[in-house]
Amino acid sequence: MILTNEFTIREVRLEDAARLAEIYSFYVLKTAVSFECSAPTVEEFEDRIRQTVEKYPYLVCEADNKIVGFAYAGEYNACDSYESTATVSIYLDRFYRRLGIGTALYDTLEKRLHDIGIVNIMAGVAYRKREDIYLAHESYKFHLKMGYSPVTRMKSVGKKFDRCYDLLWMQKKTNGARLKDKNPFRGLLLIPIMILVTVVVFKIAIWLDTNWIQWNTESLGHPFPVFTGFAFMVMPGADIAVCIITIIFSTIRVKRAIMKKRSVWHITS
Repeated sequence: MILTNEFTIREVRLEDAARLAEIYSFYVLKTAVSFECSAPTVEEFEDRIRQTVEKYPYLVCEADNKIVGFAYAGEYNACDSYESTATVSIYLDRFYRRLGIGTALYDTLEKRLHDIGIVNIMAGVAYRKREDIYLAHESYKFHLKMGYSPVTRMKSVGKKFDRCYDLLWMQKKTNGARLKDKNPFRGLLLIPIMILVTVVVFKIAIWLDTNWIQWNTESLGHPFPVFTGFAFMVMPGADIAVCIITIIFSTIRVKRAIMKKRSVWHITS
């Protein structure tokens, strides 16, 4: 599909309900992207729009003189403690995917949420380890691309088409901060840095011995290279110590990352 016109993002209107219901019905009837089994009527969609816009943004995208996608936010939990957290959902006309519309919708939605004080945004993504005819990993990959991080996996909580599906909760900060763990191997960068430092130290030591010590200690005949000798005594020990400490801490970080991944992907139910 190639867009013949630039797309426009705007606030939803009640008269959009019929088109939104049409787009959404595909995901209900033909896929496991939505765990609903019956497509909502236009009237039901109107009610959902009314309830959403009372507190949260609801956006639609128009292209080629029709609505081709929509995204909205919702309440994560009614408790006051969660007032800075919201859920987000997005659905596109199946013929208008991979055109940048989803990215534009989410970018706009997230900015609106940030403007009303929402800090955490949660996306519930249907997931299955192995893709099937009803569910691919497109939504999961899209949210990863948009900066969402998987935080918990609720296993086999949705049953549709006589198959069980997981619900993967993914989270993002509206300030753009990513929740992904830092690379547990980042500490190993100290090793090449220390090698560089060692080379620089020895070059400086040799220069000092050549240009200073040698000329001021002629009575010694062949003066002892003081600075180079000091570097030989100190730097190998420093290098070894840094390598050992770096490897220990990197090992600890890797073990923690593995345990955290197991707790998210395998233990949560």
